[in-house]
Amino acid sequence: MQRRQWDSALSVWRPLLFVERDSSARALVYQQLGVVALYRGDSAAALRLWKLSLTYKPEYQIAQRNYQWLYQKLSRPVSTSLSSRSPYEPQDIPSEQAKPHIGSGNPSAHKKVLWLPLERF
Repeated sequence: MQRRQWDSALSVWRPLLFVERDSSARALVYQQLGVVALYRGDSAAALRLWKLSLTYKPEYQIAQRNYQWLYQKLSRPVSTSLSSRSPYEPQDIPSEQAKPHIGSGNPSAHKKVLWLPLERF
């Protein structure tokens, strides 16, 4: 697969972390993100994502095999710290306690505001 196709796969799997709360589903999503990371050439991220998959479902055999295979394949295993973020995970996880925001940029002043007509009954 070309890099563009793996980027497309990443854009499909990553948003599921916002909505999935079931541990088995999250384990599957992290497993798939690990595959995407591996094929994009990011072995360290693949190890970390498969380890995250195993935190949600320790008996998940596919993630276990992938993690063990890559860990043994690497000549110098890399750190798989769970605390660091990567491009394979959403950057902001929404929370009910988070302050509301509309965006990070300044609104553009050159756009004309169009008001819709209001009908009162």
